[in-house]
Amino acid sequence: EFIKTKGEKTKMGNIGSVSADINSFRNAVSAGTMPHSSSITYGGIFNENFFLMNDALDRNQLVSTELHHAEVINNRGQVEYWLACFVKTKQDGLKRTLPIDVSIVIDVSGSMASVLPSESGESGEKSCLTLAKECALGLAHQLNSEDKFAISTFDDQETVVMPMTEVSQIDLEELSSKLEAINTAGGTVVAAGMRGGLDRFEKYDPAKDRRRERRMIMITDMYTMECDVLKKEMERGLQDKIYTSIVGIGISFCTEVTETIVKVPCANYFSATKSEQLERIVNTNFDFNFFPVARDVELSLHSGVFFLEAIYGVSEDESPQSELPVAWKPATHKYYPLKVRKTVETLLLTLKRKRFHLPNTGLQRVAEFLAPKFEFINDIKSVFPSSLT
Repeated sequence: EFIKTKGEKTKMGNIGSVSADINSFRNAVSAGTMPHSSSITYGGIFNENFFLMNDALDRNQLVSTELHHAEVINNRGQVEYWLACFVKTKQDGLKRTLPIDVSIVIDVSGSMASVLPSESGESGEKSCLTLAKECALGLAHQLNSEDKFAISTFDDQETVVMPMTEVSQIDLEELSSKLEAINTAGGTVVAAGMRGGLDRFEKYDPAKDRRRERRMIMITDMYTMECDVLKKEMERGLQDKIYTSIVGIGISFCTEVTETIVKVPCANYFSATKSEQLERIVNTNFDFNFFPVARDVELSLHSGVFFLEAIYGVSEDESPQSELPVAWKPATHKYYPLKVRKTVETLLLTLKRKRFHLPNTGLQRVAEFLAPKFEFINDIKSVFPSSLT
């Protein structure tokens, strides 16, 4: 989040759910090609840097914020105040607590035979497909015994490598042999890959699946992506509580589909342009990349000093088109300042003793007189935990 001020008034902007990194941007520059404008985002840059966090993490709050500010003199000699808002979760830095049913889908089209360089700058010896297979096998080794795991591949059609199986029942040597035998072939049909991943899940049963995560992870070079098909299949998965992660591998990562992905609840995407990055995304940070903590989080500003001017780091359709004040009502009472809450509660007790009924509209006028209204900033469709606290 950012607050920008001019003169005596202060203004605020927001960073929402955007790219998880800017790997594809850096890789394009290193290769001497022009990167797509959507491959570099505010969120992608921030996620690749470390920031000093002063406040202790509140483990009692599902989602909380930490604020940092700066003062800048602009080219007109005016003072601008910027406020950075970092979203925290109670799961930051902690291992996951939920079991998971995970279906990995690996693109085996001909373009996956390309070699991915290492972070050291060496040309590398492993193809994108080989790295994807290693990640799948590594995940099978690290999942908990109560988790379930499925693997399928796709080119112009889907192929089941292993159906959804409880991890404790997986023969790792047999799985390794099956993965080793997979080779590149054919083209890329997104619909086949999505079906291959989603159809591995059993129908959602609230009684036994309510406390389980269900996620499909597609590893693909995204050389050919059909946004309409992708969105349709991801939304089909939502009906059975199946969430989707797309891991783009290699420089062919199609950044234009990212806006499609982030609009779907609890979906996310990553870009791996170096061999080590793929393992970090799928294996090392598994507990943080694929377990959303909250959905549909609304960020609002409540201040008599600051007001919203601009939003940075979100797509245009995520930006508020106008100020949307959040009026006082019983459901929003807890978000008002302590002094306002106590005054309203005292008023309610007094009215009760006097046996006088004041409608909510009257209480709303009192609360809004004592404190300014909320200003809507942005909705974050999904909040994932950070590996750092």
